[in-house]
Amino acid sequence: MIDKIKNELRKRLESSAEGMIEIEMRKSGDVVIIYASGPADDENTVYKIKSFKLQPVYAKGLTHLAKEIAAYDTTVTQQQELIELLYEFKREKIDTGLATMLEKQQYTETFNRLFGYRPSIAA
Repeated sequence: MIDKIKNELRKRLESSAEGMIEIEMRKSGDVVIIYASGPADDENTVYKIKSFKLQPVYAKGLTHLAKEIAAYDTTVTQQQELIELLYEFKREKIDTGLATMLEKQQYTETFNRLFGYRPSIAA
């Protein structure tokens, strides 16, 4: 299955003049945008995968990209669950002043890995 996805992505990326393609996921119907940093035949090309429901995910090479596309629904579910947990933790622990310094650091690091920037929280 990964090889089938990989071959389809390769064909579409090679025919794209902009180094960007849009694909519609069969199961969810989500439109996913894939940006390529280089040619599809280069295994060092980095791909950025984005959609309305998904924080950007990066993949190096077509094989990794195909695996990320195959796991799209699982990744979206995991990210949404993590976002919900972060929100609940912030509301219940940080906003109430009950979070320890270590918990605040862990929250900040997790938030940064997911969203790409550090939240501003009281120390």
